[in-house]
Amino acid sequence: MSNDKIFLTLPSKLWSASIVRHVARDFLILSGKADCAMIDDIEVAIGEAIANVVNHTYQRDETKIISVYMKIEDGFFEIGIRDFGPKNVIDFENYSPPPPMSESGRGVGLINSLVDEVKYEETCRGNLLVLRRKIA
Repeated sequence: MSNDKIFLTLPSKLWSASIVRHVARDFLILSGKADCAMIDDIEVAIGEAIANVVNHTYQRDETKIISVYMKIEDGFFEIGIRDFGPKNVIDFENYSPPPPMSESGRGVGLINSLVDEVKYEETCRGNLLVLRRKIA
């Protein structure tokens, strides 16, 4: 599986996160390189990332699409989540949690805590979030 790569294109709906999580879980299980706790962490990070696209970038506009790739390379599981919305200003490196009574704003911190590397890029049309987690 060292050269395998999966591509998905999904609608901007919250249930798309479930599909991506299931594909990632099966991909990691078949690789034989990830334990259950690691897979659970990755699934939570994926769910948060896709929910952010649906709710914040696309403002729940279900006519938009989300493109996803995932691969295992150089000892890392990598997933890229691409949207085609306006530029997001998300500072993953200098994240500070929201006030305690805030109803949202914790997804970035959660993602940061569950994966080893987070890279956020503005593309010519949209944004690309790349999450990497070291696997066995």
